[in-house]
Amino acid sequence: MMPEPWPYLPIKPLRIGDSMTVCIAAICKAENALILASDRMISIGGYMSADDLARKTEPLYYHWYSQFAANDISSVVPIHEAIGRVDECHVALECIADMTKKAYKEQRLSQIEDEILGAYGLSWEDFRENGKSRLNERDFEIVTERIRSYDLSLEMLVAGFDGESEPHIFAVSNPGKVSFHDKLGFWAIGSGQHLAMGSLFSGQYDIYDGLDKCIAQVLSAKFAAESAEGVGDKTHCLVYTGKDESWLVPAKLHQAVKSGWHSLPRIPTDSLPKIRKFLDQEKENEKTNPTYFTPERATHTTEDQQ
Repeated sequence: MMPEPWPYLPIKPLRIGDSMTVCIAAICKAENALILASDRMISIGGYMSADDLARKTEPLYYHWYSQFAANDISSVVPIHEAIGRVDECHVALECIADMTKKAYKEQRLSQIEDEILGAYGLSWEDFRENGKSRLNERDFEIVTERIRSYDLSLEMLVAGFDGESEPHIFAVSNPGKVSFHDKLGFWAIGSGQHLAMGSLFSGQYDIYDGLDKCIAQVLSAKFAAESAEGVGDKTHCLVYTGKDESWLVPAKLHQAVKSGWHSLPRIPTDSLPKIRKFLDQEKENEKTNPTYFTPERATHTTEDQQ
């Protein structure tokens, strides 16, 4: 059977997220600052994409910023709007985390109503109270499972300062789970998460280093993440301080750091002569003794260590 032509292919939602982004937040205690970095790529479904187009770091609440990784960015706006309408929340970590979690869960339920329950003419409250009587047993089980497994496909990385000007980082993911990352001092989300985190771990990121070194390490983590699928090579990097000051790290500085990062050796080249000497010696041993390579020798750890 021939595949259907382009006009009949369904257009997927606007994607910036799990397969399309990296967002990084890090604490610099030495100068009481937060560093927020991300790529700027945006893609539609997989049919088209453009770099240097999207800003994924936005003000969330007083003294707090958020970054997002989402398969469908339409969820981001109502969550931010819901948080912006809250007046009674203090800037304490617990209050901001609870407020973000609540807005996330409400948006998830709203989309469940639209995408699942709406087909049966039910609201969330109707389903909870009368679902078993309104639906037959099979449909009730199907709907229950779809609700249980429904993924908002959105992760938020939130960073900011509490009322004591102490920096904090936390993440919110489906179905409204909050994870705190103050002790580690950094976190990343998106398809480039593992590469970015690996860079920060291997570079031994220290929150008590100077701001210059912290910025360089965060940018290096962003550059490392560019090897992941869908992470753009354009960078957005914001520095936000406990004095409520913020500034963007300019693109020229990104390039300067990236040039230095590219020039770093990826392997310990100083050890290559030693490896070559070892290989030559092993080849010579094999020539003089054909039975030199044996299973017994391969497991003889004492001789290998010597």
